[in-house]
Amino acid sequence: FKSLVVTISSVGVHRVGGDDDWIEPPDIEEELDLVDLQGENATEIWSGTLPDGDYNKVFVYVSEIDAELNNGDSTEVKLPSEKLHINTHFSIPTPDDSPVSFVFDISVVAAGNGAGNGTGNGQGGVKYILKPVVSQSGPNQNFIEVRTQEREEERERESEEELDLELDGDIAPGEEVTLLVTLEGEPVAGAVVEVNGEEIGITSEDGTISFTIPEDADKLKIQAELDGQEGELEIGFSGAEMEEEQERESEEELDLELDGDIAPGEEVTLLVTLEGEPVAGAVVEVNGEEIGNTGEDGTISFTIPEDADGLDIEAELDGQEGELEVEL
Repeated sequence: FKSLVVTISSVGVHRVGGDDDWIEPPDIEEELDLVDLQGENATEIWSGTLPDGDYNKVFVYVSEIDAELNNGDSTEVKLPSEKLHINTHFSIPTPDDSPVSFVFDISVVAAGNGAGNGTGNGQGGVKYILKPVVSQSGPNQNFIEVRTQEREEERERESEEELDLELDGDIAPGEEVTLLVTLEGEPVAGAVVEVNGEEIGITSEDGTISFTIPEDADKLKIQAELDGQEGELEIGFSGAEMEEEQERESEEELDLELDGDIAPGEEVTLLVTLEGEPVAGAVVEVNGEEIGNTGEDGTISFTIPEDADGLDIEAELDGQEGELEVEL
């Protein structure tokens, strides 16, 4: 085979004893090319927690098979019952409380001419059948993990995501503060944290760690790392004052004031200020169209359109904005 792609939709395990039932983890929808999984090569299709008990059967449900021979021909591979079934035994928990790695080995055999040798050439009515290999399946099998392209891309995406760091408390030398580490809004437990190049510990279950800012520190450089994902936060002192000032600046709005005969066809002058001081270089839009930037004195002049029945004026500079609406 050039490729033998099998789509596994779900798995099922059978627990025996007092709670005699089938347990099916969530749907999987994993595409595997069995050509890449020969010998001891294996790839993970599900991991999770099963209830304690004794198990004696494992099913793998297959929703689709797409096969291509080395000569380029496609061929039919059948799985009459749409699932593969193995009778074997394993228990949870294990005697030493270690995880169970269960290998489900799948092979393909020829049916028809050349039956059983798996070497049919797709001619003369030869077709193929998927079947489990019981002797190479079950717990405690040797295997070499091979990552599928989809899982590799997922791991790469995860490794590219950065941890977010947020500091809470009185951010000043000698004060105790609490660091919160999150990933996409969720707390990150077990992240290794360094402050100014020294490791101070790992985050707890709620993603936090507390520490005292060194008395002689003129800045903070905080780094967090877990499983290749990293995050960084730098703060210069006076820390709290600087952060509060930045927050105040981001919350302040530009003030807009219009001077002149405010009527269609008339020229007017707009003054943009921040806390009473003229703002130079602010981008100004009138009714959705950019008309230019304010000058050194914070002003810009323009003619009100003849057909305007109102003015919607917006000004913006470095993330600070202001707006003025006028009815004509």
